[in-house]
Amino acid sequence: MHHIQLPRNSWIYNPPDQSVSRFLSQALNLPGFVSDILLQRGFRDIESIQSFLSPRLEDLHDPFRMKDMDRAVDRICQALKNQEKILVCGDYDVDGITSVAMMKMCLPALGAEVFTYLPNRFRDGYGFHEISVDRAKTLNVSLLITVDCGISAVESVDYANRSGIDVIITDHHEPGEILPDAYAILNPKCADSAYPDNNLAGIGVAFKLIQALIERKILQFPVPQLLELVALGTVADVVHLTGENRIFVHFGLESLSHSSHVGLKALMKVAGITYGQQINPVAIGYQLGPRINAVGRLGIPNQALHLLLTRSPEKANRLADQLNQLNHQRQVIEEKILTHVIDQIRASELDKDNFIVVSGENWHEGVIGIVASKITEMYYRPACVISIKDGVGKGSGRSIPYFNLFDCLQKAGHLLIEFGGHQIAAGFRIDPKRIKEFRHACSEIARNQIHPEDLIPKIEIDTETSLPELSFESVKSLERLAPFGLGNPKPRLLIRNLRTRYPPRQVGADNAHLKLVLTQNHRSVNAIAFNFGKHIQDIQASSCMDVVATPEINIWNGRESIQLNIHDIQPIRI
Repeated sequence: MHHIQLPRNSWIYNPPDQSVSRFLSQALNLPGFVSDILLQRGFRDIESIQSFLSPRLEDLHDPFRMKDMDRAVDRICQALKNQEKILVCGDYDVDGITSVAMMKMCLPALGAEVFTYLPNRFRDGYGFHEISVDRAKTLNVSLLITVDCGISAVESVDYANRSGIDVIITDHHEPGEILPDAYAILNPKCADSAYPDNNLAGIGVAFKLIQALIERKILQFPVPQLLELVALGTVADVVHLTGENRIFVHFGLESLSHSSHVGLKALMKVAGITYGQQINPVAIGYQLGPRINAVGRLGIPNQALHLLLTRSPEKANRLADQLNQLNHQRQVIEEKILTHVIDQIRASELDKDNFIVVSGENWHEGVIGIVASKITEMYYRPACVISIKDGVGKGSGRSIPYFNLFDCLQKAGHLLIEFGGHQIAAGFRIDPKRIKEFRHACSEIARNQIHPEDLIPKIEIDTETSLPELSFESVKSLERLAPFGLGNPKPRLLIRNLRTRYPPRQVGADNAHLKLVLTQNHRSVNAIAFNFGKHIQDIQASSCMDVVATPEINIWNGRESIQLNIHDIQPIRI
């Protein structure tokens, strides 16, 4: 008996302690494989599991545990008392746009005169710049609040201070060695933040400021309505869906499915989401998020902001249609650049490096981040895509789990004009003459840090089960672990020695996917294997197979059935 060699991932499985699992299973009345999954996710006691399985708004942390929260709230109160004008500056992605929208919904409810500013990515670049301060000066603003940006804007904050404008920074990006001299800095990633959860998205930090105003009885606002925006920004920014983010997203998604928000309802309609249907993070990641992001990528983020703020259903429908068209435009542009990038990688054999750096003239800067993401996914290597325009290279990078991209850019920082970002995603500007040198430096850093096994995609298996164990009741109990995302991935179960009841068949566009009926011990279950269509012959040639899959409840024509969503297959020939 031997395994057929499919291009495959490395399976990592360390079985959980069965005695602890059995205890939890009995104490909490959970199927054995569900308690196995909880153990693998680091849960060891009944109390923490109960709070994970049943998120509560009361479990949100006290916002005043965040350093400078008192100062920020007091300064807003002072602005209200003195009738000062406030400018809210955000970033042009979903996280930034939803954060600005939330501030613009809440602060005027206090009687404040509030203006908003979203940068144009082509004219202003990423983050908080002096142009935002100039806008504040023009509007005679004396308090400026940043959301999802500002932590590295040392010079811009100095400029605001010289202009007599106080700045409250709310951000979640990695702070540099020198912090801006702002009136207040709310960022759980700052070393002295003292806040218990540092995984918040930009909108999560902005929400903590709103929560503080609500707790001080300064503001009254229905929290579930706010959490719709918080869930949208949190999921779209791909932060860990654990801790407070899990609570935000759990309640935000619940509220979103029957939202009274006219802009979000219009957006859901054009994205093909039925009103009243339970929304999951995948719907945000692939349907709602990209449509909001598209306007920022194409340089007109205010259209998304207007959609989130309008109260007119007619205007909402018109704006949602525009976002939909812009998203389609973005997809066409992205596809063209991706083709150029793949051609360049193949021609120069760049995939032989541990770090891929590609560049091109006049590539649309708005989509190079998505292209970098796709290259990282295809070649399983960190990748940077650089667009050269008017003598400047603008780059966007993405990374794999075992390589810190932000650290890498810091080490190669002497070759860059500026940079910023996270461990897995970053942006930068570079002199085109230094791109070759930059590629070499990044390759060297990657060669020293990335081991050959790091370049094989890994599938971490939660536990092993069998088809007879997958009853409707046990599969439904898996849904209690949702919402799934970074930090709380979909459960991955190993099921061995499965046979196909009928020959597998290719489905979908270009026959990309496989539909199978798998059987074991007289039990049969339908399965779908996305992007496995090209491996149909290997699978047909096998006698049986081991699979890693997530069991799901599939609803078709009102009928429910169990379906395996297959992540990987290891065919076996006896």
